[in-house]
Amino acid sequence: MHYSTHPLTVRNYVAFSILLLTLFLSIPAEAQRKAKQKKTKQYDEMTFIERAGQRPAWYRTRRGSLYGACDSAKSELVPCRYDTIIYEYIFHGPRYFVVKQNGMGGIVSEDGREMMPPTFYDEVRYEQMLNARNSTTDMYFAVKRGDKWGVCNLQRTEIIPCLFERALINIDKDGEVFCQVQQNGKWGVRTLDNKEILPCKYNNIYRPNSTHYMITLNGKQGIADASGREVVPCRYAEATRLTADDGTVWYSVKQNGLAGSCNAEGTEVVPCKYNEGVNLLVEEENHQCKWFHVAHKGKCGAYSMDGKQLIACQYSSVIYNAEEGHFEVKDSEKGKYRATKVSLPCKATPKKPEPKATPVAQATNTEQQRLETLFQQARTQYTNDPNQQIKAYQEVTQQDPYNRFGYKALALNNIGVICEQLGDLPTAKKYFEEAAKLSPNEPVIKNNCKNIKAKLRNQRLTTVGNVLSQISQGMMQANQAMMQAQIEANRESRSSSSSSSSSSSSSSTRTEPEYMETIEYAPNYTGKDNSVWCEKCGKLAPRHAHIKKRI
Repeated sequence: MHYSTHPLTVRNYVAFSILLLTLFLSIPAEAQRKAKQKKTKQYDEMTFIERAGQRPAWYRTRRGSLYGACDSAKSELVPCRYDTIIYEYIFHGPRYFVVKQNGMGGIVSEDGREMMPPTFYDEVRYEQMLNARNSTTDMYFAVKRGDKWGVCNLQRTEIIPCLFERALINIDKDGEVFCQVQQNGKWGVRTLDNKEILPCKYNNIYRPNSTHYMITLNGKQGIADASGREVVPCRYAEATRLTADDGTVWYSVKQNGLAGSCNAEGTEVVPCKYNEGVNLLVEEENHQCKWFHVAHKGKCGAYSMDGKQLIACQYSSVIYNAEEGHFEVKDSEKGKYRATKVSLPCKATPKKPEPKATPVAQATNTEQQRLETLFQQARTQYTNDPNQQIKAYQEVTQQDPYNRFGYKALALNNIGVICEQLGDLPTAKKYFEEAAKLSPNEPVIKNNCKNIKAKLRNQRLTTVGNVLSQISQGMMQANQAMMQAQIEANRESRSSSSSSSSSSSSSSTRTEPEYMETIEYAPNYTGKDNSVWCEKCGKLAPRHAHIKKRI
């Protein structure tokens, strides 16, 4: 028997199937929503804490009077069982929670594990995770019992007992660990097995590497070695440990802004009296040849390793010729080196065979000689014609455009001197400054720049002073003219009144003297404005006085 399917029946079947599918899919979503609401409602309070540095955003949760933590997705990190909780982190290190429970401090990791249970110490601070950042064997904690601090490890073994005002774990640049402790406001250093390296008597201690400590006592710096021995005493404004090219250790020290040096034993071999520094030089071909190069106010000198002054600090440059075995000095920047009879207590380096002169070197020497000839011609042949002399110097600057041989700076300086002699101070200043840019250490150029600036300043002050003086003189002349006119008017009025009165009364009556108020201005020779407020005039005016004069 064959049955036909009615279209309405098929439509109802499809609609019913879609409805069942929709209900089936909506049940899990609704269950998740209710579960999330239930999870959120399990806390009495959730406080959102924004991201800060390496610390991510998180929620501080509270259930009753106890606190815990959730991440930014509201997943629980730490259950609510602590009196206080703070999210902390170490730069380039782990993040953790500092908690307190029943007045005791502890440390909890991000996954809720109690690294330091809050049952042993009043306060705990996570100091360092050394070597392997994710290892749990190299963790150290600063711990506090009462009002004293110490250091313990993850196994709660006190490696530094709680006897100090403060206790810190530090790592130097070489990865070596040391403990800094404070007692009576002073700092000292101890090892991880509580062995004293430096006593607690310093204001500050810094360990740049495993070789030494930079120590400060009463505002003065010194150096102590790795064993704690005070090599350089704390009597300098600055003290720095340095190493030469051959590994020789020495110390750069400063006092009152002037530099000196100490040897490896801490003995001062170069006194602190050089403003441009001290440097230990080791000859490249012979490391036994060592000496201190000193510089002060543009001049150079030399000291031996035992502190003997070999070359006085009065030369433009000092070098050591290891092949010849003596020092050479240069009196000026453009001068030539000349040999001295001073040598170092080391053997001379075998002299290398001189290379043959190449065409480039010959060309360089020829070019320098040609520039020297041009410069001397400009300096001597055109002394009576300033314009021609300036042109000659400009030719020198064009031939040495990059100041390769130093003649461009000298030529610009001499052009400035000519302009100064002609009275064109602004142009002279421009040339001096251009020369100083090319040769900033040339004493003559530096002195010319300083003098031209002083002359321009005095010129401006003189001009302003002359103008003010002329104004003051004009006001004085106008005041005198007004006073003279008033005197003449008073005389005329007095003569007319005396002629109209009777001769008898005038002879028997004594006339009273008459006065007139005048203004006298004080001369001004300073070139500065000396205006003051005058109550009688009711305005600002050059310094003056109101004087009554008898007519």
